[in-house]
Parts: sequence; C-alpha cells; structure tokens
Amino acid sequence: MKFVNPQLIQEFHAPGRHFNFPKVELIIQNTRRILGDGIAFSEGNAWKRKRQVITAVFNYDFLTLNIPKIAKTFDIEAQRMEDEYFQSNPGAKTVKYYLLDLLTATFSGVMLKCFFGGTFKNEKINGEPLSVFLPKLIGDVSKQSIRPENFLLGPWFFNLGVTAGDRDINKRVKLLRQISKNYIYQRVEELKV
Repeated sequence: MKFVNPQLIQEFHAPGRHFNFPKVELIIQNTRRILGDGIAFSEGNAWKRKRQVITAVFNYDFLTLNIPKIAKTFDIEAQRMEDEYFQSNPGAKTVKYYLLDLLTATFSGVMLKCFFGGTFKNEKINGEPLSVFLPKLIGDVSKQSIRPENFLLGPWFFNLGVTAGDRDINKRVKLLRQISKNYIYQRVEELKV
C-alpha cells in the first residue's frame, strides 16, 4: 500500500468526499473530553460549516505571513528541549532528543498561538510548558481510548477514576479545561477594550 500516492490523496480530498469517511465514534468520544466538538470530531454539515470558517482564516496568505513565527516557535522549543537535556545530563557534550517530540511541541505551540495569541506564551501546567503538557495529555487519553474498557463500557468509565492513571488523566483534563476557559474569558475581555 502506498501512503504517499498523490492520486489517492487528491481523491480523498475531492469536494463532497468527506462524507464518505466518517470518524469512528468509539475511538474519538474519549478524546472529546479534551478537545471538545471542534472540526476534528465533527461530521456532516457541522464539519462543513467549521471547515469553511477555518479555511477563511488559515489561507495561503495567513500561513505565508506566519512562517517566521512558526520557525521561531521551532527554535524556542528546540532550545527548551536542549536546555532541559543539558540540565538533566550534566557534562554531556551533545544533545539528544527525539525529532517527533520537537515537532509535536512545535505544532502544539503554533496551534496555541494561532488560537489564543500570545496569551499562552510562558504558561506552564504541572511544571511543564503547555506545548508539552497538551500533547502528553492527548497521547494519554488516546491510549485510554484503545483500552478494552472503552470498547466494553464506553468513555464514561474513565470518568469514574477507577485506576490511579485514570484519576491522574481526569485531574489533568479538568485542569486544562479550567485554564482554557479562564484564558478564553481573559482574551474576550482584552478584545473588548
């Protein structure tokens, strides 16, 4: 199977074809606890409406204008990871980190800046930069989603906090949602001025 076949990609993204590829509700319903019902988890006309709004904002000109900011975010995250590595490995002469971790932190940082502006610039949750906290939390919730309990009982089971891991995830989800809510209210007030 080819994963980079331009014809298949074009076919997948052809107008009107998005209705042919529904999301698997059983898998995504747990992740909604963090991300809500945004475009990633919408279907049908709701997805189409959200897609039109995003397309109006995230167009070629917007992305081209923001490439320097994306590059700066990459540099900031790379420096942060390098500093953390040397702090935890005194005497090391070269830095080792996973490119995927750097790309994930950069993507998270860019998305946070796009949606919340500079508000989240130095925000930390549980001692971690938000650009690290968020992808870790999404990864942990995604791992929950493929556990047998999800398939047998549904995501409400995780809200019960039966295991220490589930309680920790619930606590982090609640903390992130509260911080996000506070920043949204703060941002609305800033825009009123």
